[in-house]
This record gives sequence, C-alpha cells and structure tokens, in this order.
Amino acid sequence: MFPICSVSVDSLATDIRGLDDKVCRLATSVDTIGKDFKRQMEGFLQVARTDMAELSEDLKDAESLRLELADFFCEDERTFKLEECFRILQEFCDRFNKVKLVRRTSLLVVYISAKILVQRCDFDMTFHLIHPFNL
Repeated sequence: MFPICSVSVDSLATDIRGLDDKVCRLATSVDTIGKDFKRQMEGFLQVARTDMAELSEDLKDAESLRLELADFFCEDERTFKLEECFRILQEFCDRFNKVKLVRRTSLLVVYISAKILVQRCDFDMTFHLIHPFNL
C-alpha cells in the first residue's frame, strides 16, 4: 500500500476526464459500427457512464473538502493541496508515534534501573515503584 500523499488530486482529475472522454468516444463509435455490437456493448457503456458520473461527483467532493480544509487551516485556497496536507499530517503522526515510543522506552529503563538499585541496596523496608505504563 502506498501513502495517500503520493497521489496527486490533479493527476486523478486528469485521468478521470480522460477516461470519461474515452467512454463518450466509445459510445459514439459503437453507434457507427452496427446494431449487434451496440446491443452487446449497451450494458458495459451504461455501467461505465454511471461509474464516470460517480467519479466526477467524488472529484467535486474532494474539491469541496480541499476548500474546507484550506479555510480551516487559514491557507490560501488557490495554492492549498490535499496531498501536501496529508503528507504533513502523516509526518506529524509518524513523529508523534516515535516520541511515544522513546518516552515508553525511557520510562521502562528508569523503572528497571530503579528496581535493580533497590535490589542492590538490600532495603529492609518495602519500596513500591510505580509501573511506568500506568503514568
């Protein structure tokens, strides 16, 4: 699986428009070839037209989302790109998860070190340590 930020919305829009043009040309070509072939292709063309209409609606939804996010993040609507936003959010999540891992590892080292120190000092009194993952 590849990251979503590697897909350009502009290239998707171009690809979808290209496919839509091909479906329209195919529908026109089918009309000129013959009635038998047209009848065989009608089901496929109907599904293709429906799918292309849905993809066009999805592009409109993505554009609406892009504008909403640009407004939310106080960015310029003309230059704001979804893929850049997703890349930044992915980097944030990666860094956040790395910090969480480092913190847990550090707490575990402190916990183990304190436990070893208590054992070496041979304390007679009971010494309770707080488990680092319960902080």
